[in-house]
Amino acid sequence: MTKEFKKLLKEFVAIPSVSTDPIYKDSIKKASKWLASYCSKSGMKAKIITGYDNPIIIAKTPYKVGKETVLIYGHYDVQPAQKEDGWKTDPFILTEKQGRLYGRGATDNKGQILTHLYSIAGLIKENRLSYNVTFFIEGNEETGSPNLSKFIRKYKKELECDCVMISDGALAPENLPALECSFRGVANMEVILETALDDVHSGLFGGVTPNAAEELAKIVGSLTDLVGKKNGFKVKTTRYDKRVGLDRTVEVTGFSSGYTGTGFRNSIPCKAVAKLNLRSKPNEDPNDFVKEVKKYILKQTPRYARVRFKVGESASGIMLNLSDKFNQKTRKILESVYKQKVVNVNCGAILPIVRDFDTLLKVPQVMVPLANEDCGMHSASENISIEALKKGLEFSQKFFSV
Repeated sequence: MTKEFKKLLKEFVAIPSVSTDPIYKDSIKKASKWLASYCSKSGMKAKIITGYDNPIIIAKTPYKVGKETVLIYGHYDVQPAQKEDGWKTDPFILTEKQGRLYGRGATDNKGQILTHLYSIAGLIKENRLSYNVTFFIEGNEETGSPNLSKFIRKYKKELECDCVMISDGALAPENLPALECSFRGVANMEVILETALDDVHSGLFGGVTPNAAEELAKIVGSLTDLVGKKNGFKVKTTRYDKRVGLDRTVEVTGFSSGYTGTGFRNSIPCKAVAKLNLRSKPNEDPNDFVKEVKKYILKQTPRYARVRFKVGESASGIMLNLSDKFNQKTRKILESVYKQKVVNVNCGAILPIVRDFDTLLKVPQVMVPLANEDCGMHSASENISIEALKKGLEFSQKFFSV
């Protein structure tokens, strides 16, 4: 890996392109312009498309008649990050330590998309590119890519390709090379439980009036115990399970009730709210899973309480067929680079656009993660190892070169 690559990644990471907070809107624009500029300087025809939430970059290598086209998808937006979250250094200053590069976006997804951009820029310069390549880089992946289906439908002609390649994940345990073959579906929901019209004095009414916090805690806690298991919800485990991408799970991702400020307010809360994240099986409609969870919660709710739901965004999972020539070529190159057999991974997370590509473009998809297993994406220790970058660049150069 060259000093030039590190310099580019440092510049890219330094732009705090956080899509979940509107105060970073200028940084989002700056990141999109940085990408378009780099692509143009590298010999590609690049443009920024607006009107679909954050700007989208489409960049194409010089077209060669008779060559197949690979569409490479990635995203430039990142998760929020502040030093006080637990970062040892400024999250937007790429920092090298013990063979790793730390910074928000180092793995997810700036480091990985830059790997392909950099390798293809070099191949253009050397006139050794074996495919026509289209880069499709968006800025709303961390907010669920709500408008990408609409974008793909509108720009379907411009996105025509023979294969889609995405590098947006981590290697398998022990840093084995991997191809992701399935993704779970996802849905989010809020459960609001009320036991009275108002909070009441905990001394005068304690032990008599139902406590909304306690009642809701019992209900959501049962989603992952033995009772929950009987209803189709998986019991949590602490060990790695290669089947994780095939299991259904319900996770409590937030809980609020009563007074949580400084000091104490001795009142029994009349209302409690739980945020749930549901992960459905790859070929299951996540909305069907939502209905099951609602039914279960209603059944568990005591007669003296009222419960209602707010359902957020959802996305279906998918099973991919890896028998096409592009995945087979990828497998062969990965094994030559890593000197290890490639592992097929059932991914517990999801990239909603994978389903869109399958439905709208109807071409093979190569899901090839390039980051080290312990990359810490979304955490205060997000990093990408220099060894992983070297191997990722080698893979990309070999795949796309003549």
